[in-house]
Amino acid sequence: MLIRSHSLERSLEDLLSDPAVLALQVPSYVSDRICEHARLNAIPSVLESSLQRIYRSQVKAFSETVSGETDGSEEYLRRSRSVLRSLREAFLPFANPADVFRAEIDEIWPGGAGLLKYHDRPLVFGMMRSWEAGMSALPHFDIIGEAGPTLHGRFRFTEQFGVNLYLEAPENGGELHVWDLTYEGVKSRNIPSMSGTYGFDVESLPLPDITIKPGVGDLVIIRSTRLHAVKETTQGRRVSISGFLGREQTSDILRLWS
Repeated sequence: MLIRSHSLERSLEDLLSDPAVLALQVPSYVSDRICEHARLNAIPSVLESSLQRIYRSQVKAFSETVSGETDGSEEYLRRSRSVLRSLREAFLPFANPADVFRAEIDEIWPGGAGLLKYHDRPLVFGMMRSWEAGMSALPHFDIIGEAGPTLHGRFRFTEQFGVNLYLEAPENGGELHVWDLTYEGVKSRNIPSMSGTYGFDVESLPLPDITIKPGVGDLVIIRSTRLHAVKETTQGRRVSISGFLGREQTSDILRLWS
């Protein structure tokens, strides 16, 4: 099920508490004025020295730094505060939309919200991702506790969600597909993984349960423990500020990171 709501406050509880809700879309969460400022100023500034993998971004995902046999997160942690500061400065004189989102859910959620920390240092919440012509993401899962051996048992969340604040939307392509399939469900159906990649064979899957076409300014939150993919961008580009939201098992605090 997909919830479309103009109020994050009224819909967050449903998303976090009902496993049947796969995604939440809040249209125009980021104002047109800020998106235009991002297009002309923040996006060129932040992505000037970007990294390119399946998308372009100003920082690696935290999971990438710990996905090997050894923990390679030190460089990420050393830069995390400066990355947060740079994103904030790029949006001046406006507030960084990632900071606004983080403050709002801290105000809404009874247990509060804050940045996830690793070795007592904050992780980034606010990876700017640009999906340009030809870029896509295979069907995959995002579960931080399974990102690498050094994280096993370190972070305990009842659920994890992917957060995207869209600053630009492509003319064609870039849709987000979500299947109501857990990792165990994919394995039980014998859906093959794509050799040498992070994802699964889309041709072996049923049609997605949800397809979301994001618009400029939209906030989209998906249940990232369910299979999801990004359709290839064919015209224009898809630029978002992205991260994750986890609900802690013991304290019920919401934690954020990218």
